[in-house]
Formats: sequence, C-alpha cells, structure tokens
Amino acid sequence: MMLHTNLEASAYPLAPERKGGREGTLSDSYIISRVIRATPKRLFEAWLDSREHSDITGLVAIVDPAVGGIINALDGLIAGTNIQVEPYHRIVQVWEVASTDVASFKSRVEIVLSTLMGEGAIANAHDDGTTITVTHSKLSTGQSLFSPEWWEQTYFGRMDKYFSRNRNGFVHPAHQREPK
Repeated sequence: MMLHTNLEASAYPLAPERKGGREGTLSDSYIISRVIRATPKRLFEAWLDSREHSDITGLVAIVDPAVGGIINALDGLIAGTNIQVEPYHRIVQVWEVASTDVASFKSRVEIVLSTLMGEGAIANAHDDGTTITVTHSKLSTGQSLFSPEWWEQTYFGRMDKYFSRNRNGFVHPAHQREPK
C-alpha cells in the first residue's frame, strides 16, 4: 500500500499539507494522494454511481453524476452537490455534514485522477494503477471528522478491496492479453 501526502516542515513530521489553522488542530484544508489499482475511468465511474459508491463504502449512497447533481453518501452523513465534473479526470463537490453527532459545516472536495507524472501522479503510478489526489478544503478549523486517516479508512482502503475483487481491478499492461 502506498500512501503519499504532501509534507511540510513542522512539529508533526508526517502531517499532510495544511493551510490556515493552528498548531495541534486539523486546519481548513489538506491534500492526500494514493495509488489505487484501477483505471481513472473505473474510479471516476464508481465514485459517481450510487450502487458502486455504496458497494465501496458499505454504506448507502445516492449520487446524481451530473454537474449540479445531488450527492447523499455514507448513510446520509454527507449531503452535497457536484460543482465540476471532467470525465475520467476530475470531480469537484461541495459537501455538507448532515449528522446530529457533528455540528453542520460545508467543505469542498476535489478529486483528481491521474496516471501521468506531470499531472500529479505518484512515481510509476501508471504501472500500478491510478493516483487519486483529494484536496479537502474550506473545512471548519479544528473540525475532527475529516482527516487523511478518515479518507484512508472510509474510502482508499475500501477502494483497494473493491477493485481487487471480481475483475474490477487494474491489469498491468504487460499482463494484459490480446483479444482473440
């Protein structure tokens, strides 16, 4: 498993890139990148498909994939809207936490899918899958719900499992067979 975050020099040596905020709290934005063994097309389609999104997380999701489309994910924890959709490359959403356990707040999630180094991919990602880079911004300073660890537990780890079963995964080009 390869987990990559942009690092900054601080008292927290493995902290993700942070902007704003104060020492010791999660700030208003961070960036986390990870290689997932699936093509950009499969990741894009699964993120914006209600059934697949639900299957990945194990929690109910209703997703309208269009720009302006409504999102309801993680059994209603997240309600949101797609504000930009670039097929197989980029998804930008506004999320609002809809839980009685957490004070409601809105945030912005940008997901970029790449296999090319010049476009944000982790070195040699094209050999192993797709680099998914999440920029989670406009968070309430000090909120403790969303973190790089949350993304790993709620999405990335579950994506690994989902795309490794039932021929959903990435096949290295050297191992692909020519159609007969």
